Amino acid sequence: MKVHTFRLEEDVLEKLDRTAQREHVSMNVVVGRALRDFVDYAEVIEKMGVMTLSRSSLMKLLDYLTDDEAMDAGRHTATGSALEAERTIFGKESLNGYLRILEVGDRQSKVHSFTRSTSPDGTIDVILVHNLGRKWSLFMHAAVDSRMEMFRKTGQAKDYSVEHADNQVVFRVVPMNPSPPIAVTAGGSTEQVDLE
Repeated sequence: MKVHTFRLEEDVLEKLDRTAQREHVSMNVVVGRALRDFVDYAEVIEKMGVMTLSRSSLMKLLDYLTDDEAMDAGRHTATGSALEAERTIFGKESLNGYLRILEVGDRQSKVHSFTRSTSPDGTIDVILVHNLGRKWSLFMHAAVDSRMEMFRKTGQAKDYSVEHADNQVVFRVVPMNPSPPIAVTAGGSTEQVDLE
């Protein structure tokens, strides 16, 4: 790792400081994460034509879908644009790449909060909490289930389960070749750099 000096405007520094304090991490962690997200994902987001949609507009669109249509849309996204993003960013499909996209998507879109933990045996638990209601949970449940089934069929996952409630989706996956447990810092943030 190299050390570099940058000049930043005062208001940017203040925002970085507030974010670091809120997340109980150093400004260095916040800046490093922001720069990593930018260099890894900004080009992909532009290339894929990702657009911003307000929460209220998304909720209104979801209201027009039946439960089956919400699940079909989730499966389509999981095997379409999400898969394309993963291949573009990481050069291949991988369980850790998919989890990283969910995590960065949390920070970028604020649609859900992403919590990940890894047990000593390598089992990964993920909780996606949102406030978009039951149809978003159906969408995400179908999306996650589609991807986990792909990872099981390609030998990256031994087993998995997906559950949902009105405002959350929870899944557990047992990787075929588990990574070491993720270290949780005193502030609650997690770091895992192994992306296969």
